[in-house]
Amino acid sequence: MQFYGIAFTIASYKKTHLMKHIIILTLILVLPICGRAQNEKMFNTELEEVTVYLEGALITRIGEINISSGKSTIIAKDLSPQIDEQSIQVKGYGDFKILSVNKRIDYSEELRKPEKVKLLNEQIEKIEAQVKSKNSRLDILAEKRSLLNENKKLGGQNSGVSLIQLQQAIQFYDKELSFISEEEIRLENEINELEQRIEKLNKDLANRLNEKYLPSGQVIIKVDAQAATNAKFEINYLITNAGWYPKYDVRVEDITQKMSLTYKAQVYQNSGINWKDVNLRLSNGNPNKSGVVPELETWYLNYVRNTIYRPNYGRNRDNKLNGVVVDSETGKALPGVNVLIIGSTIGTITDLQGRFELTIPQNASHLRFSFIGMKPKVARINDTYLRVEMEPDVQQLSEVVVTGYAKKALQGKVAGVSISKNEDREANSISTSVRTNQTTVDFEVEEPYSLSSG
Repeated sequence: MQFYGIAFTIASYKKTHLMKHIIILTLILVLPICGRAQNEKMFNTELEEVTVYLEGALITRIGEINISSGKSTIIAKDLSPQIDEQSIQVKGYGDFKILSVNKRIDYSEELRKPEKVKLLNEQIEKIEAQVKSKNSRLDILAEKRSLLNENKKLGGQNSGVSLIQLQQAIQFYDKELSFISEEEIRLENEINELEQRIEKLNKDLANRLNEKYLPSGQVIIKVDAQAATNAKFEINYLITNAGWYPKYDVRVEDITQKMSLTYKAQVYQNSGINWKDVNLRLSNGNPNKSGVVPELETWYLNYVRNTIYRPNYGRNRDNKLNGVVVDSETGKALPGVNVLIIGSTIGTITDLQGRFELTIPQNASHLRFSFIGMKPKVARINDTYLRVEMEPDVQQLSEVVVTGYAKKALQGKVAGVSISKNEDREANSISTSVRTNQTTVDFEVEEPYSLSSG
């Protein structure tokens, strides 16, 4: 009934009043749409870290944007289209609230494909027109040369020419034919260059026509801020079409020498986004499975009942242990110390600050620490944090000096040791660090690494 009333009121006015109401109604409809568009902002993110699993990869991206007061929608653009929506996690830093996080696919790149093809066709047509014009000029020069050749005869049959006339004729022909030859050479070179450009553009056009454009992914974040502020975000998500598998390089010089076994990783990624200078980590785990070893409860047998099940409710299933290893004399941190849970194959090594982290099984009680030049040490697990001090092993250090550093450290100090200064050094491999968890092993590449999609 309300809509019929509005229609009746407008119809009863004069023509000028009708136009006035139409303009007012148009403004009422347009202004809210413009207001919504202003609250939606795009922002770019940088690829910070990638953990590649045997199947799939965990992506970490960071970015920041200025947001206005009130509710607004910000969109992280140019992401992989293969984002697992259920795995998206967004952390925000700033004075605002995150209301919701969603994913969508952007097909605008596929829509821009005909425009790129059209642009290439226009460039090819323009260059072909230039080639056609230069070929026409070559035809004119050929006609000019033919005309000069047909008029080489001087004088009639019974009358000759003077020496002056002959010199003038020779100079004329020399000048004109030289101009024609020079211009023909210049035009032919220009035509060759243009034809090469056309060939390259045709190849690019063929690639464009055959290329399958992947749409890009976007993460839509709705926020609410009391005042305008700068918002920083960390976005984590899983993608498919990436992974790695192990390869082994086994080499031996002869049967009297030890065999060299190198563990390598064949990494692939077809995410649609290039990974450039990222912190790369390889894991043999599965992100969709728990990383804690399941515990089998004890079943007790007796003669009255075949089985008696006694569950243990008070056991902690997530035993994390952190610690640091230092030199007992200097107090400095010891990197690269081997840490092993006695009675198992679970272990790790300390980082550059001497720190380590382990997931301890339920029945574990002691850790063993070993390091070249230090006495091995066994420590009891009596807390969630351990500080271990290792003592130097003088005897082991002397052995290391003789066997390990004879070529470098003892040159010129011990009789019979002489190394040429120009000796070629073997190139180093990519340095990695290994971290052994309870059920997985992580290999972290210690330098930024790049991997192109495809």
